[in-house]
Amino acid sequence: MRWFIFSVGILVLSVCMNVNCNGYAQSVEAEIFESPVDEQLILSRQNYEKTTFGTEQAQGRYNTLRMGNTVLMQRSGRKRLYDHNLFLRALFQGRIVHKQYGDLRKIFVKPVMIDFGSAILQGEGAPTVRDLFEDSAVYSHLGDLLATDIDDHRSPDTEFITIYKKQSQQLPFKVLEIDMCMKEPAQISRLKKEAAVSQGTPLILRSANSGPDLFYSVDEMKQHFKSIAAANADSDVLYFFNKFILYKHMGSRRFEKLGEIDENVGLARGTDFWMWINWELRSLEQGFTPNQAYVFIRNPE
Repeated sequence: MRWFIFSVGILVLSVCMNVNCNGYAQSVEAEIFESPVDEQLILSRQNYEKTTFGTEQAQGRYNTLRMGNTVLMQRSGRKRLYDHNLFLRALFQGRIVHKQYGDLRKIFVKPVMIDFGSAILQGEGAPTVRDLFEDSAVYSHLGDLLATDIDDHRSPDTEFITIYKKQSQQLPFKVLEIDMCMKEPAQISRLKKEAAVSQGTPLILRSANSGPDLFYSVDEMKQHFKSIAAANADSDVLYFFNKFILYKHMGSRRFEKLGEIDENVGLARGTDFWMWINWELRSLEQGFTPNQAYVFIRNPE
């Protein structure tokens, strides 16, 4: 009887390792991340985001419900993703140290940063990209900063790039059009060419409450990551993806999870929680939890 119970327990454990509570089957061997545990965590998170907030029905509501001069799909706000600013400030101060590769400041020298789905029509336009642009402690260290958006021709209200180009007031940084689903290396390479990213230049990407981290299926997300890795074989890549901060070292095809931002702020939905934070007093440690397997935070110099 004990042997039977033990065998059943092993079987259940095996099933649980391959299927999450939503019924999503996951591979035990990692495909796109160095750690199988991190891979299962991030794939499960993607499945949750898609099935909870990114369904076709939900997208239909986001694309039709008016919000100011645009639609709910463009919802964003100043300081919503300011924990990313705090992280980048620390990185450029030499405070984010990789246990294998050392001070990340020495790796990300004049990186080009591309924000995916920048809400270019919301308010004054691309609020969270403006936060980066106006933060000299971040922007002065960037080689370039670019906003992006889609041109969804299913409705005149969602042709965000077309509408933006007709506006008399343009943003103080370049805006590029991206495909609705970026899952081919050629799409990433074309975007890099349009952004004038030279070979070997370190790249910083961001998708937070945007297309890739919210509306892609798990399989599309996996192809998205594989395409980024393939198109940046000779470049270091830092990716703010949903609540995660990910890193791909040059020469590698796999990502590491460096840590997580406070999802109760940047990923808050139904409330503008970020507006009630005193950002002058908020510390890096309040907004970022490092994955100690890969990085640690060094005290200010």
